[in-house]
Amino acid sequence: PVEIKTYKMTHPKGLGIDTKLLFVCDDGLKIFDASDPLKLSDNQLAHYPGIAGYDVIPFNKVAMVIAEDGIHQYDYSTVSDIRKLSYLPVKAD
Repeated sequence: PVEIKTYKMTHPKGLGIDTKLLFVCDDGLKIFDASDPLKLSDNQLAHYPGIAGYDVIPFNKVAMVIAEDGIHQYDYSTVSDIRKLSYLPVKAD
């Protein structure tokens, strides 16, 4: 791997990529068009501040967001209007 550019973020945690979509847990969930990594900040497609996760696994139009309270699944077929599919609570001992 070679660093080609850095971007300032608020509190970045986990990230995931599905084809050309980059998902970042940073002050909520942010979604970017990553087809040109040198212009990532110009290509933010959506920001969902209410989705507080510390990791995200996007695959086949479903994003699994791992949060403190459990696992949330979102359909991102329409990136500008994702919708919650399910929630699996997880209790830490």
